[in-house]
Amino acid sequence: MPASLRRRLEARDSEADFAIAQQSWAEARYDDVVNRLRAAPEPRSRLLLARTYLRRHEYRLALDALRGVRFDDADDTAIAAILRAAAAERGDSARAPRLPPELPPGTNRKVRAAADYHAALSDWSRGELDAAAKGAERAVQAGDAEIKALGTELQAWIEFSRGHNGAALRKFVDVLDLLARDYKDEFVRSSTLQGAAFIAVETFDFEVVPRLIAEAATLQPTAPIARACLSVRLNLASLHALLGDDALCYAALLGARAIVAPAPFSAAADIALAGFFRRRGSPDAAALHLDMAYKRLEGFDWSKADLEAHVIPLLFAVEASPSGDPRAGRALTKALSHTGKRDPLLAFEHDNRAGAMALLARGRIEAARGNTPNASADIEKAIALWQACGDRYMTCIASLDLMRIGRTGMTPGLTSLLRKVPRSWLKAEADRLVAASKSPFLQLSAAEQRVLEKICEGLTSRQIAKKLGRSPSTIRNQTISIFRKLDVSTRSGLVALAKKQDGPRAPLTR
Repeated sequence: MPASLRRRLEARDSEADFAIAQQSWAEARYDDVVNRLRAAPEPRSRLLLARTYLRRHEYRLALDALRGVRFDDADDTAIAAILRAAAAERGDSARAPRLPPELPPGTNRKVRAAADYHAALSDWSRGELDAAAKGAERAVQAGDAEIKALGTELQAWIEFSRGHNGAALRKFVDVLDLLARDYKDEFVRSSTLQGAAFIAVETFDFEVVPRLIAEAATLQPTAPIARACLSVRLNLASLHALLGDDALCYAALLGARAIVAPAPFSAAADIALAGFFRRRGSPDAAALHLDMAYKRLEGFDWSKADLEAHVIPLLFAVEASPSGDPRAGRALTKALSHTGKRDPLLAFEHDNRAGAMALLARGRIEAARGNTPNASADIEKAIALWQACGDRYMTCIASLDLMRIGRTGMTPGLTSLLRKVPRSWLKAEADRLVAASKSPFLQLSAAEQRVLEKICEGLTSRQIAKKLGRSPSTIRNQTISIFRKLDVSTRSGLVALAKKQDGPRAPLTR
């Protein structure tokens, strides 16, 4: 074959590979991009390969992809400098120079917008929100469709970091509009849906729900976006529960469980399903899902976990603690292990939401042990943090716990919040707790309430002792105390009274 023909065929194959790789990039199929372009020498292929490695957090490989590559085009040279700086900064922020890199005079306006975006992303990760907001605005004003989408999404996260949840939600919707109109990027769309769904739950903003449901139905959870897709479906389940539709809530939870997400995030769906079944009065199904979730947590190397991963055992601790499950304390220890600090506020000092969740977990564990003053103090701190973040949902969750621990009625603030979700299980549980506040069951300690729940499930004293990790004699003494306080003399009479009075249940979780 003539050399000229061979070169033309190679060029055609290279063109086809690059076009397919671009399509794969848009669909977040990054393994395909790497497989097609790993050996490709063309500068544009090296740039796309470097961007792919950045998305996969493989910063050394991103630098390797650009090493020794000569760019004839000035804009490509500038873009390569930006990608190198971004990879170096994210791979070793302590040693890398601050973004943006120095760009030559006359650099294309859109290329400078890309530099502004990466610099703003760096500022946001460092907590410098004012500088990040200015850089993101410059990027959005001058960038191409990709940078506009990325910059607007960053603006949404900046507003979220400031506690401006309404503004953040509007920005996320703007990104969805832009992606539908001008630019396809499944990675950005999944991240945007994740943020929008989470904020919709926090703020009880239901206008955006139909849009989120429609968009989520078309997501293809490839490996790079599996975590985001899992979060979207879990938050959609919470939205359905708030709207009073348990069937759709359950369907969303099953959809979340079907997503193949990496550990420990894969445990999140089972934790949520445990909460769903407990609320529905199916303790055995709830316990089964908690067992499956804990197995995923047990086999994970926590020394290599990022901060977000440490939130998963927090969720487990919050869900397991009401029943006195001893694994709740162990899960909380795992969650706090990334810093070695036992105080939740110190362990999560840069993440108020995670800190509040840790306080709620510890408060519930203390409540299960009967340490009411400590439990109340922790939960009150958690409520204050969630109120500061504008998280109405978790404010309600923790307030219901406080009602149970403190034997108090609904505060005016909680009443006002629950008016926004009249069909929600939150409202039903709050009404039940108010009615139960006049119940003779309030005389029981937290430990006695747990024993009562197990008696109502038909368990013997020996079975209850095994379930709760107590001695049979302790359970018999607590049962006698329950009989005396409620003025009954038999187990059947106790169960009948509990059904009539709708006695206290375990606290509910997110």
